[in-house]
Amino acid sequence: MKRLAAIVRKEPTLVEWLRSGLWRAGFDRGSLARADGYLNLISVVETDHVPGESVACYARLDGSRASPYRTNIRFIRTARGWFLDALCSCPVGLYCKHDAAMVLAMLGHLFSAPRSAPEPVKAPVLDAGVLDWLDEVGSSLSSAGGAKKPSKANETRFLAFCLREEQYSLAGRRTL
Repeated sequence: MKRLAAIVRKEPTLVEWLRSGLWRAGFDRGSLARADGYLNLISVVETDHVPGESVACYARLDGSRASPYRTNIRFIRTARGWFLDALCSCPVGLYCKHDAAMVLAMLGHLFSAPRSAPEPVKAPVLDAGVLDWLDEVGSSLSSAGGAKKPSKANETRFLAFCLREEQYSLAGRRTL
């Protein structure tokens, strides 16, 4: 799988497509859910790369039968972007849990490269008006009466949070 991940890294648009999660489109939820149980049962036999056009991997996977299943995944570049073609010798035949396991194992190698500790983030420099407002909020909360209602006639400030989706989030989680 490391070799396949190294080949995929040579195709930046494929890496971006994989990060987007669009590769999951051909798989049903059950196959994706069961694929985790097969991640350590994959023996890569051969990889193939046609730069700018395709990346393929042929492997054997132990399954419920005595002989291993032969599985083949190919990432093919089309005019509309990348496409995943997934075939297996198991009874399901296409886009099965074995194919999903191959993709997930490759993604594990592709996106789990050791990283150095991140640089510490400097605290942002806040405008004096914002600092005054924060002090005012803090003092109003700590006063004996608790939080005070602002005067509606004079209040023109508000606090807003911006929720955004991570650009490369596979899970589509929201962050602050």
